[in-house]
Formats: sequence, C-alpha cells, structure tokens
Amino acid sequence: MAIKQIPKISVSNAVFEQIKEQILSGNWPPGSRLPSENELTKMFGVSRISVRSALQKLAILGLIQTRQGDGTFVADLSTDIYLNSLLPALALGKHDLLEILEFRKVYEIENARLAALRRNEKDLERLNAIITRMREYSDDIKRFSMEDLNFHLELARATKNSLILKVSQITKDILCFHMEEIVSFRGTSAGLYYHPRILEAVTIQDADLAAKIMTEHIELTIQDIEEKYPES
Repeated sequence: MAIKQIPKISVSNAVFEQIKEQILSGNWPPGSRLPSENELTKMFGVSRISVRSALQKLAILGLIQTRQGDGTFVADLSTDIYLNSLLPALALGKHDLLEILEFRKVYEIENARLAALRRNEKDLERLNAIITRMREYSDDIKRFSMEDLNFHLELARATKNSLILKVSQITKDILCFHMEEIVSFRGTSAGLYYHPRILEAVTIQDADLAAKIMTEHIELTIQDIEEKYPES
C-alpha cells in the first residue's frame, strides 16, 4: 500500500487516516517501529506539526506507543481497540466476523421490518439509488462493497430510530474492509439478488417479508464464511 502525499486540506487528519490504515491493514504490524517524525514529514509531504498531531491522535486511541529513546512503535491491538467506533476492524478473524454477523442478524432483521413500516419516499429514493449504483459497480469489488454497506445503513436510517442508526454506523465501520473480502469470494450476485428483493418488500410495506428476506440473506453469508474457513 503506497504512501500518498497529502492535499493541503485537513492535513493532520489525512495523515492520521493514512497511518491508521497502514497499521490496521497489517502493513505496519504490532511491534514494528514507525518512521521518525522527520521521515514521515518527507513521506507525506506535510509539516512536522501535522505529523505530530496525527501521532498524538493515534497514541490516544492506543494504536501506537512511544518508548523513550527508542522511537514510536505499533501497539499490540486488542479487541477493545477494534471495537472502537472510530476504527474499522481490519484484523478481526473468522470467529469475530461471525459474531458480528450474528449480531447483525439479530438487529438487521428488525431494521428491515421497521423500515418497511416507517419508510418514506425519500428513503425509497436513496435505497433505489444505491441499488442502481450496485448494478453499475458489479465489476468493481471495492465500490460495490461500499454500496452494499450503504444499503444496510439506509435501511437503518429508514427505521427512524436514532439508536439503531448509531449502532448500524458502528457496524459499518467494523465491516468496512471485511465486506470487501466477503464480496470478493462470494461475488456480487448475492447482493444484487437480495437487496432488490428487500427493497421491494420495504416499498410495498410488507414488514414480515422484508424481515424474512433479510434473515435468509445474512444466514447465507454466515454459511459461506463458515465454508470459506472450515479449519478456523
């Protein structure tokens, strides 16, 4: 994963995001030493102040640790860190992902049910637009995966329940990178099959049907993951 120079907008935050991605993707694994502030400044093409501010944020989140006289190192990443709503859980294993999907199965079934009962025309417009983009991106795994997540987030939004929306946003962060892996080995056909069917049930306000289709969708995802990692 290549380091990209930072545009002169929200520089510190952009540096923070790139270093965070390097760490969570495993390119800079736990225990590895980060480049020095001077080296990072040159790599990103930004000021030392911006780099220092980014490193402070990473330290507060527990992603890095500074050892006096030795430098700054990537911390051992615990489950608590991965479940922080500010971070995508890029390094969760099979069992962690299954637990997340089981949790999604519990609440997203009711999301679909409530969305069918409470959706308005704006909700339907947004959901239809996502389906259109999913079809357009059927050959682009990364963009398709993001729209797949967006569909579930919009369903949560359609429930008109602020707590459900917040929980769904956290789940989206956790699943952001794993969704791409799921779509990579499952393909885009499952999403293109189930999402329009869910949307149709939501559109006609058939809450039971929407819940039933969502159940089948998530259960098959879980089944595919278990088959993908039979020895995990």
